[in-house]
Amino acid sequence: MGKSLKRLRKKIFLPTEKVIDLLLPVIVLIGSAIGAMIYTGFLGGATDVVSAFAGCDAETSLIFANHGHGLCHAVFVSSAKGGYV
Repeated sequence: MGKSLKRLRKKIFLPTEKVIDLLLPVIVLIGSAIGAMIYTGFLGGATDVVSAFAGCDAETSLIFANHGHGLCHAVFVSSAKGGYV
């Protein structure tokens, strides 16, 4: 009984996830949000990065950032070895 319980614990509680699985989506979301804010600022007629960031359209930026994050998340999940899908 003791050996089978140890094997079961190793099988169930084997830590296959890593910290990068938690950090990468957050880093990509922040990066895509900043990039989308600068992009929408340039769409609004800005001439440099600072004025683009200051004059961005926040609502449109967050929509663009969400699409970029979703695409990265789909690629990350489909390429994961753990079979998260």
